[in-house]
Amino acid sequence: MFQNADAFEGSTSHILPYVSWAYNQLYLPEEFHTKTGFRNFRKCLKHKPINGYEQSSMVLALGLAMRDIICGIETAPGEEPASMPAHVSASPLLMPDLESLLEIAPALEKLDKR
Repeated sequence: MFQNADAFEGSTSHILPYVSWAYNQLYLPEEFHTKTGFRNFRKCLKHKPINGYEQSSMVLALGLAMRDIICGIETAPGEEPASMPAHVSASPLLMPDLESLLEIAPALEKLDKR
């Protein structure tokens, strides 16, 4: 079993620097919260992981993205907690974007069964 953050790093982390167990921010960066950033994020998820490290990174990426999108949907601009950057509450990413990520999640389950 992996014991530290460094052990989880997969080769997907060089594509998206915030897809890392060592990422030290509470929310994803502003670049994610754009339509272009989200498209790039989804493209990276289409990269088929070649090992457990990459699979871990992809699961982490999905979780972080879903959390941020949900926070943005549920928080009105100007009403965010002090710890939430304005770019999260003002994010253009909405429920259809979240649903598009949920469609990817079942594919990850099958990767371990190869």
